[in-house]
Amino acid sequence: MPANDNDMTTPATRRDLHELGTELRTELRSELRSDMDRLRNELRGEMADLRTELRGDMADLRTGLRAELQADMREMLRVLNEENRAWFRAIDDQYKDLPGRVLKLEEALFPAPPRSRRRKSG
Repeated sequence: MPANDNDMTTPATRRDLHELGTELRTELRSELRSDMDRLRNELRGEMADLRTELRGDMADLRTGLRAELQADMREMLRVLNEENRAWFRAIDDQYKDLPGRVLKLEEALFPAPPRSRRRKSG
């Protein structure tokens, strides 16, 4: 490059332009690298924050889902228990008088043996 960079009257040579282009490229690459490093670090920090936030949200969601599932299961078991009670009650009602009926049937089919009189020894 010319000795005096402020001299605007001297024409630039190809060599001057080439050197200037090389300097600019080096400068731009250096700035881009530092900007990329800074952005990469920022992005890593943001990703770490997002991961932490996401883990917290997922834990909250898991807790909520667990509570909903427990409530649903509790309700389902209550309904099933009521249905079973009604079903067993219907069966019990049909056979409530069964012991009496069986006793009458046994008496009709198997009469009591006659009582034998023992002699008194005396």
